[in-house]
Amino acid sequence: MKATAAVSGIAVPLAALALVAPGAADGGKDDDVRVREACLGGTGELRLRAKEGDGGGEGTIEIEARIDVPERVRTWRVVVLHERTLVEKGTRRPSRSLRVRSTVSDWPGSEAVTVRVATGAGRMCSLEATI
Repeated sequence: MKATAAVSGIAVPLAALALVAPGAADGGKDDDVRVREACLGGTGELRLRAKEGDGGGEGTIEIEARIDVPERVRTWRVVVLHERTLVEKGTRRPSRSLRVRSTVSDWPGSEAVTVRVATGAGRMCSLEATI
């Protein structure tokens, strides 16, 4: 009984560390968060990279979204939000893949970024990540 209690006493803190590790900062270096999921019959990936400012100034968050679909899309409509604030809105040329890149200021605390895409046929996909 004592051995089981000791093992579970260690397993719970280790499991908690495993859950925190992917989003945790790595010693003051740049943070990187990736979200990948099914999107419009293909795959969508949202990558956020936090970069520290020069001399301890305000940092930035680089946003990169990529959507790959099996069929060519005639028109892509794109909306990028940072903490529910519009960063970018527009249309993109026809293709089977879409790449969106943007940069925003890194505010204190955790921040949510959402990239929404829609096709001309009305199919939609939303990718969300927090850094």
